[in-house]
Amino acid sequence: MTIKNSPLQGSALLKKEQRYVNTFLSLLFLVTLNGFITWFFNGHDTWQQWTYLFHTLTGFWLVYVFIVFAFQHIRLAQGFKRPGQASIGWLSLLIFTLVSVTGIVIAIIGQYEALRWIYKLHIASGIAVISLVLTHLFLYRWITNTAKSQKIKRSSFSQTINKQFAFNLGAYTAGSVVLIFLLSLLYDARTTNFDDQAAFPFQADYGPGKFLPSLAQTSTDSFLDARRIGRSEKCGVCHSQITKEWQSSMHGRSASDPFFQKNLHSLVDKKGISATRYCAGCHMPIALLSGELSSGGQLKQGMHIEEGVSCMGCHGISKAISLEGVGSYLYQPEQDYLFGDSDHLVTTEITNYLIKINPRQHRLDMARDVLSDPVNCATCHEQYIDKDLNDWGWVKLQSQYQAWVEGPFSTHSNKNYADEKSYRCQDCHFPLVDSDDPSANKDGKHRSHRTPAANTAVPYVLGDLEQLEIVTKFLQADRLSITLHQEKNETGEVNVARLHASVSSDRIGHFFPAGTIDINQPWIELVVTDAKGKDVYTSGTINDKNKVDKDARFYFSSLVNRQGKRVWKHDLFNAVGESYGNLLAPGKADIQSYEFEIPNWAKAPLEAKVRLRYRKFNHDYSSWALEDESISLPIVDMAEDTLELAF
Repeated sequence: MTIKNSPLQGSALLKKEQRYVNTFLSLLFLVTLNGFITWFFNGHDTWQQWTYLFHTLTGFWLVYVFIVFAFQHIRLAQGFKRPGQASIGWLSLLIFTLVSVTGIVIAIIGQYEALRWIYKLHIASGIAVISLVLTHLFLYRWITNTAKSQKIKRSSFSQTINKQFAFNLGAYTAGSVVLIFLLSLLYDARTTNFDDQAAFPFQADYGPGKFLPSLAQTSTDSFLDARRIGRSEKCGVCHSQITKEWQSSMHGRSASDPFFQKNLHSLVDKKGISATRYCAGCHMPIALLSGELSSGGQLKQGMHIEEGVSCMGCHGISKAISLEGVGSYLYQPEQDYLFGDSDHLVTTEITNYLIKINPRQHRLDMARDVLSDPVNCATCHEQYIDKDLNDWGWVKLQSQYQAWVEGPFSTHSNKNYADEKSYRCQDCHFPLVDSDDPSANKDGKHRSHRTPAANTAVPYVLGDLEQLEIVTKFLQADRLSITLHQEKNETGEVNVARLHASVSSDRIGHFFPAGTIDINQPWIELVVTDAKGKDVYTSGTINDKNKVDKDARFYFSSLVNRQGKRVWKHDLFNAVGESYGNLLAPGKADIQSYEFEIPNWAKAPLEAKVRLRYRKFNHDYSSWALEDESISLPIVDMAEDTLELAF
């Protein structure tokens, strides 16, 4: 069989196809070439980023040319009667369509974490289509060899692999290489907008270390431009849900928190601004690492105050230097995408677009292994103070990480629970929530950045009712339990009741309370009433001045100064020791006993109700910090039990 009488010869369709086939195949091989370059050499150099942009733009051009060419080629190919060859052609068409669709999805939507399969499919179908096109071309050449020997005119598609095609492909390739080289050369020659110098002349009041008394360090061993740590609003362009969560969290409010602000300025008044570096490693990393905390620095407003522990404040940590806390981490800035140092609208769009279509380096920088390791939490949630601040000596303050290690939930200690699964800090304080975020997993969930814990005071004062509700539910999620037991009266005493309240830490991985253990206020309230509702006995009730009965059972740490007086304003620079400490260790219990006489007027039955109550900040501290005696912070009942008494 020959194609001598084929209707293709001399047709107008053949001429139309000739106008596109060379361009189509040249672009196909060019896009394939730069695509595989970005795949095999998946670094983050300037030329590689420009290549990725070039691949995307030429990919759109290729899709357009392909649509026009395919329309002509399908009409033209109807004159051929070779089913095998036609099958390869149709298969090539279908797979190229798949390459185009997956490429367009990546180019428009980006590479979502849950949709990584689209990127993998794009690569696999790209390999398949180039193989099929080469096979298709080979068969055309083989088929038309006969036509050539018979001096029959061949189709334009079969004539494509020729000197003109080689010239076009070489020209396109050389042009793209030169263009990418020049763009890279010009970009690398530009002056960066980052100024990695101290914001104010550095005061070495605590030794030569740039960030002392904080233990924080930077990978460059230098100060950093504040924008390398801040500008969290840029993250919100793609991660709006997570950014909103973070803004309500105590991480987002760690510097603007009105209680912290009060203590911060108290420290400045006593020790000077350089002393605030002690707090800043964990509350104001932007201020610390940018050199803001020397004479002239601002502590009431600015990015370093508004963002608190910014997105990069956590995600920029590359490792824990030690488990001592007080900011004992190494900060390593992310590798910038093109124009990552710019705040200009157009260049910012280029940066964001590159991250969207090629998030590989972004994943490496934002999801470092240390972020999923509890040691990362230890860098700030372990704390001590020493002679540099208190002019006395070393005093241990909070120890959440060590308590977790020694408790039942880490599985590092003796396995004394039936459940041997390890529970990390992140499992409780970064719970999975429904999400449409680009970082959401295949189940459509991401780790909430609200970091619910025990701070009900700040969202209440700032009017953030949603955050307050989330934290309250977190506290009431059966993390502690309380049970009431009546002791049998074996002494023969008339109308004497003895009760025992047992508080158990069932689902808290560290000491309870934690954090600001000197001013947090958890306590046991016991109220016994008779049949008419009259109080028979009370302990731990709140008086009309919003203060808790001083004889109640409290869980807190009482710090003292060098004169032995209580440090009640959280002015840690005055603390030299602890006069009282009663904290619940994970998996442990505490028993409080009560004994009281039942008055003759009490009508049976008697009911005893016991509650474990929690208030973030005692009234003395909160009224001082907010300069408002009338302030009434919310109280959360974390657990309760009732018992009918026998007498």
